[in-house]
Amino acid sequence: MDEPRQQRLDDLPPLKRCPDCGLAKPLEEFPRNRNYRDGRHPYCKPCHNARGKESKERLYGGSRHYHLMRR
Repeated sequence: MDEPRQQRLDDLPPLKRCPDCGLAKPLEEFPRNRNYRDGRHPYCKPCHNARGKESKERLYGGSRHYHLMRR
């Protein structure tokens, strides 16, 4: 009886919890980053993108200004 349950658990992809949205998602939903033990960034891709966009707006006042400063 224990064997079928174990087989179903083995079929599930490895999950990771995003601290921003609080959802457990497959590892493919997280950007790759070698600096972390599991090789993935702590925040999922949508949260990672939203955090980057927010800090770009906060620090540089928008996308155009950010790119002009980078050039």
